[in-house]
Parts: sequence; C-alpha cells; structure tokens
Amino acid sequence: MISNITIKNIKGYDAVGKSLAVNLLPNKINLLIAPNGFGKTSLTTAFGALNANSLAVRDEDKNQEDPALHPFLSITEDGITYSADETRNDISSHLFVHSIHSRLGVYASAKRMGKAIPVTKYLNIQDIELGKSVEKILFKKISKSEKDVFGSKKPLLSHSLDFMTNSLSFCADLKNFSIAFTAFHTQVFRGAIMDECLRYITDYHGTVNALIQNYDVTIFDKIEADEHYKKFASFYRKYTNRDRLHTFIVFHQLIDIYYQDTRAFRNACEYASYSRFKDSVVKELNILNNTWQNLKLVEKNGKLYVAYPKARDISNGQRDLLTFIVDLIGFNARLSSELRKGLLIIDEIFDYLDDANILVAQYYLTRILKKYKDNLYIIWLTHLSQDNFRSKVLNHKVLNVQYLKPVKAMPNDCMKKFIATRQNLDRKIPEQNDLYDKISHYVLHYSPMEVDLTESLRIYAIEGTRLSWGRRIEFHTYLIEELNKYIKGEEEYDPYAVAVAVRLKSEINIYKQLKTPEQREMFEKTKETKKKFEKMENDFGIAIPISYYVIAAIHNDADHIYIDSSGNIPDATIVYKLEHLVIKQIVNSLFEYKEGIDITLDALN
Repeated sequence: MISNITIKNIKGYDAVGKSLAVNLLPNKINLLIAPNGFGKTSLTTAFGALNANSLAVRDEDKNQEDPALHPFLSITEDGITYSADETRNDISSHLFVHSIHSRLGVYASAKRMGKAIPVTKYLNIQDIELGKSVEKILFKKISKSEKDVFGSKKPLLSHSLDFMTNSLSFCADLKNFSIAFTAFHTQVFRGAIMDECLRYITDYHGTVNALIQNYDVTIFDKIEADEHYKKFASFYRKYTNRDRLHTFIVFHQLIDIYYQDTRAFRNACEYASYSRFKDSVVKELNILNNTWQNLKLVEKNGKLYVAYPKARDISNGQRDLLTFIVDLIGFNARLSSELRKGLLIIDEIFDYLDDANILVAQYYLTRILKKYKDNLYIIWLTHLSQDNFRSKVLNHKVLNVQYLKPVKAMPNDCMKKFIATRQNLDRKIPEQNDLYDKISHYVLHYSPMEVDLTESLRIYAIEGTRLSWGRRIEFHTYLIEELNKYIKGEEEYDPYAVAVAVRLKSEINIYKQLKTPEQREMFEKTKETKKKFEKMENDFGIAIPISYYVIAAIHNDADHIYIDSSGNIPDATIVYKLEHLVIKQIVNSLFEYKEGIDITLDALN
C-alpha cells in the first residue's frame, strides 16, 4: 500500500510542498478525486519527470518557473519511503512509473517568403512509444543431416513446418521450449527414447502414406510420458490437429533448427513475438478506430511508435480514447519485461471522455489489472464524482475511491418481459429451472440446436411476453429487425434486442473457428459469454478480439434485468452505451455491415 506522496517545488507546489496522505492499493483502480486547481497536474508532472537517475523537472514546470528551485518527490509504500531529486532517484529503482496524459501539443513551422519568415502554429499529437523495435530474424531451414536421418521417410518432413509461416504465436512461444530441446539433445536417456521412435519410422516397411495411415500409435507412449515432450505436444496441438507422428516429426526438426544456431533461434522467436505484438496493435486499433488509415506504426531510433494524423483530422473524443489505449498498450509492453512493480498515473484529461469512451477505457484498465494484480498500482486523477466511473466493468471490487445527446434507444416492454421472465423463474422448482437453463442455453446464448419453448412460456412467462419468441425464427427475426434500425440510425430501436443479437453474433463468430467436437462441446457447456471466450483462448489458443470483451459488458448487463418489488422492470442503463460511435463501429465490424445492405437472418445462424 502507498500511504504518502510528497511533492515540492513543482508546478503549484512550493518549497513547503504538499504531503498527501493516501491509501493506494495495488490491483485496484485508485480514484483520486480533487477539485480543479488542487494540483492534480502537478502530481502528473512530478511523476512524469522521473528518469533512470534523477527527477528531471523542466524549468517551466518548477514552481513559478524559477530555475533556482530544487524539486523533490517521495512516496511511502509499506512503511518504506523512496525519494527522488535532481541528484538521485530511489523511486524508479523500485517502481516502473508511467503517466498517461494529453498528447496534444502546439507545434510551429516556418517558411521563408521573401524577406519575411512567417511562423504557422498548429496542434498536433505526439507519437507514442510502444517499446523497442526488433531486427527481422527468421528461423533457419532444417539441415541436410536432419533430412538424411529420416532416410527414405524424409518426404514426411515436406511442408511439415509450413504452418509456422502463419502462426506468429507458435513461433514466439517456442522460446519457452529451449529446456526441452536441450534435454532431448544432450541427455542420453531422453535421446534414446527419441531414437527409438525415429528407428520405428525409418525401419517401417512400406510407403510414407502407408506409415501415416497405419503406424503403431503406442510407439510414442514413452516419449509422450516425458514432462518436457508432453508440454511441447500439448502446446503444438493448440495450433494444429496433427497426430502423434507429426508432433514427433516437428519436435525433431525444431531441435535441429535450434542447435544449428541457438542465438539465431532465440532471435527469431523474439522477432515473431515483436511481429505478433505489432499485429495485435493493428487489429485492436482497426476495431476501435475508423481513422486507422491515418495512423502508422513507425520504427525509428531502435523503438516502435504509433504516429498520429494531424489533430485537426481526428475528433477530440476519438483522439483522447485512442491515445489512451495506445499509451496503455505501450505501458503494458514495457512493464511485461520488468521485474519492478508498476505505477500508472492517468491524468484527468480523460474526464472529458463520454460515458461509452470511459467504459472502453475502464475495460482496458481492468484487463491490465488482471494481468499484473498486486504488482501494479493505478492512479486515476479526476475532479468528477465517483458515480461517473462506477459501472458493470468498474465496480466496487475494482475501484478504490479516495475522494449526452438524445438517443434512439427505446426499450420494448415485451422484450424486457421476455428477458425478465428468465430471472423471475424459481430455480428450486425443476420445471422452472429447466426453462431457465433452456432460455439461457438456446435463446440468449448461441447453440447449433433449436428448441421450441412456446408452451413452457405460456405457463411461466410474465404477462405481456410475446410467446412466439419461444421459436428461434420468430425471435431472431425481431432481433435482426431491431439491429438494422440501430445500424442505420434512422429510427427508434430496441436496445435489448440489439444487445442480445450482439451476444449471439460474437459467440457464433468464435464457434465457427472451433475445429473439433471437443472444442464445440466445451464452448456450449461453458456458462457466460466471457467465460466461454476465456476458455477458448486459454485452453485452445483461439484469439478473442478484445472488442468482444468490451461489448460483452453491454449485453451481459442487458439480459440480466429483474422485476423489482413494485412490479416494474428497471432499465439496464448500460444498453444506452450502444449510441456511442466506437461501440457502433464494433457492432458494424462484428456483423460485417456494408452501407445500404440490410443484415439478414443468416447472420445469426
């Protein structure tokens, strides 16, 4: 816990300084609320001036811009005080500190016109550093001796590693198997196990195709019992459906490539990791930003940056959200290689994001908290009430507080009653519990199977519920009608219908990527969309766009509404975030919407 921050001779803080008694917790978003003029910018400036060896405050950022003053900053964590001034910096040896603030600056250009040199001033967005750039190093080809080892069966090697060309994650994570490669290359007993498998392959009497079709799968029992090989096999099969034989062949070849030049192998893994990171940045920004064509990833002076278009070419809200997300991506990339704890300070410039932008920003913050847990402090400086920040994403468990345009979303009462019917069922009664599960499984989540629930709804539904929605075709027809109204923006639409359609489509898109019955079964039986996505991502290596998690906050809230004690069904206000342009962009991308062409029922099949 950080219990004190002290600042002297920086911005509005003079030599007497300001000692802030705080209670900042790791693994929380610490919301520091203070009125304008209190000195929040001074706090950001102080932490932003920390470098590796000192507190390097610019003269214009010193109190009253007096260059003779000596700035000072200290923090107290768990009873130990770390300080920094112009001659030393104990803070940065303990914490990796980064501040996120406005990247907007005033720039000037001059062009001689005769004897005059007029100066033009303009606003521009500062490039954001994402980390170090990496030299392009590719994996070597297998050696001639490797081919010779397989003798007449060397056609097995043909194209067996081709999948690596399109699998940056596989290539990047190969760095984790240097111990396995070394063990089977240097240890006699492991080498003997591998040689036994190799002899079976080379001594097989028959063609390569016959071997592939008829090999004795038990020949690999012994090697697959080895802890190192078993870990590799599990890793490899996340990326391919290949069998035991091909798993062994790939492993054998990778050992050959590794020992041709271990340094080059590791560098190739690092380059793959770097390329994967760049691709992930592009994909995220493509979804979150409709001006991506004007953003560029640039490499200069050994570092990777995001370069922005001129400030006049991008809206204020979009600028602030995108600079926030990119800055956060860069912080995450650098912190992931640090042994120090992280301290992230967010300036109040983001107070001026609208509700939906704040929702998106909050989600990214909770993701990074989940990753680093007790090794990260987040401080969000604001002058706004805590009510502006609380949401389904940022709830009381995450938040540590220390002190919009008319919409066309018009909830349909029948739809609200249909959704609330599930929540109104008594799960202690078997028949009602069965209906609850069926509504969840077949109606509000995607399932390839279809059931007719009209008769059950006739008995248990809230009065006014449209019973025909117990049939998928009727329900989906309504969802698509409302979705088209929403996307076109021409008339009032039912936000609950859109929210359910969004959930179904996001689940369908991931379901279509599943290759095996085991994956599909696991997807269907896992409850809650977010948990489905996490299961597919963690267990099967399916890449889930972060935008899917963002919109999950909307539809999860929308389909959990209840009848209150007065018999009313209060609205889930988060559904009104659908009006935000970024959210709308995500939905358009999700359904691959093309201007002027209606979304059809096929989108939900």
